[in-house]
Amino acid sequence: MASLRESKKLATRRAISEAAARILLREGFEGLTIVLVAKESGVSVRTFHNYFPSIDEALFQFCVDTIDDFVPVIETYPEGMTITEVFEDIAVEAIVKEGSEFRSIATLFQIQEHMLARKRFIPHHEEVIKVLVKFQDSFARRYPEMDNFEVALSLQVGAATIVWGASELARLKVESPHELATEADKEAYIRRAFTTLRAIR
Repeated sequence: MASLRESKKLATRRAISEAAARILLREGFEGLTIVLVAKESGVSVRTFHNYFPSIDEALFQFCVDTIDDFVPVIETYPEGMTITEVFEDIAVEAIVKEGSEFRSIATLFQIQEHMLARKRFIPHHEEVIKVLVKFQDSFARRYPEMDNFEVALSLQVGAATIVWGASELARLKVESPHELATEADKEAYIRRAFTTLRAIR
């Protein structure tokens, strides 16, 4: 069990990384500064630097924590669902449903879009490899009939479909706001994407 001091440090680290993500989504990179992140998370600039060398590192930590928190959710999906069906449900819950939790796959996609648009890339870390392996292993346990290659490829394809769906919905929201006006319309759009994916041979 973590000591009180360790728990406090972990809470501060998460508060800083979450503040960075919230400001990025709210203000964009133009409004994302260390001073503002420190203020919103209730710490000093010096304390920010005690935890993270840069804002990119804080965003990276948010992404790692979110993925790590999401792994147990995989275990809650009913037996018999294929990987594609699981990703379809993830997409509907994360992209379509209103009021989804801040620490969600949808938030990760939004952060990714911002960082790709700004050509900001997080340095390679051993920690992210561990988290991604944990994520892949959670699927491997569900589908023992598939080898690592098949699981990894299925995850890549499923994730790519979610990213594409999120991007398209964001584009249509700006260009044709009345085309997919309701939650049901958006859900049908995402499910059509996965139906098309399953039809590919």
